Parts: sequence; structure tokens; C-alpha cells
Amino acid sequence: MAAENEKPDKPLTHKQEEFCRLVVQGASLSQAYRQSHHPPNMQKKTVYEKASRLGARGKIGARIAALQAPAVKKAQRSYEQWLERVEDMAFTAVPSELEFKAPDVLKALELFGKATGYYQEKLETPASALENASTELLVAMLAELEARKAAREAKTVEGSAAGQF
Repeated sequence: MAAENEKPDKPLTHKQEEFCRLVVQGASLSQAYRQSHHPPNMQKKTVYEKASRLGARGKIGARIAALQAPAVKKAQRSYEQWLERVEDMAFTAVPSELEFKAPDVLKALELFGKATGYYQEKLETPASALENASTELLVAMLAELEARKAAREAKTVEGSAAGQF
């Protein structure tokens, strides 16, 4: 029903904008409602209901998503960069000026496996990730790596061909 009453061209009010900002900062819907709307003597149940209704409105949800988008994009970019570094350490030839020991490479392989979903740690066994890995799993991980490496190389070639670095 709330969506029917929304006017698409009408901007959010100051209180609604503050509500969205507080939710993005980590407040619960009820906390954000209390802080943004300052309801006097309102019962917890009423605050919860009003906050839930407000949070369910399309314009409010869209604004929260828009405020979260840069942080989500940054987190995804950071994750991709981290995964590429783990891939490089685990699977590429080691530069002569750096020395990686076998435990470092195994740890990188374990991190790669966890990040790509090929490996899920069993809490009851403290064994290393690759000690119990099947041949099929290792072959699948290697295929995933080769596909990712080819995609990165293709991206690098496209970037240099376009004059980008």
C-alpha cells in the first residue's frame, strides 16, 4: 500500500534521507527511525512497525541501495585484487628476488580454494586444506586459475591495445 501512495517525482524528506543514511551506517531500522524521526513517547512495537513500513518503501530501499553502492563496489574490487594476488603467489613462477617457501604457497592455495568455493574447512579436522584434497578438486582449481589468468591476460592485451595501462 505504501508504494501506491509514493509520488515518483517527489524527493525524500530530510528525515527520510537521514533514516537511509543511518541504515547504511549500520543502524537497525528501529534505531534509524528513532534517531531520524525523534518519536516522542512511542512504544517499541509502534517504532518497529513504522520503521519496517518506512524501510519497505520503494524509494527508501532504492536510496539505501544507492548509498551502499560505492562501498559494495569498493569491497568487490578489493576482493578481486586480493584474489589476484593470492593466485599470483599460488600459481605463477616466483620472481628470483623473492623467496616463497612451500608453506607460503600452500597457504595461498588454501586461501584461493576458500575464496573460490573449492574448499570448505571442516572444523573438526585441523589438517591443511590441500592435504586431503582430491585430484579432481585440484584439477578443477587449476582449470579455474587458468581461465582467470587467460581472462586477465586478455584484459591486459585489450588495455594495451587501447592505449590504457
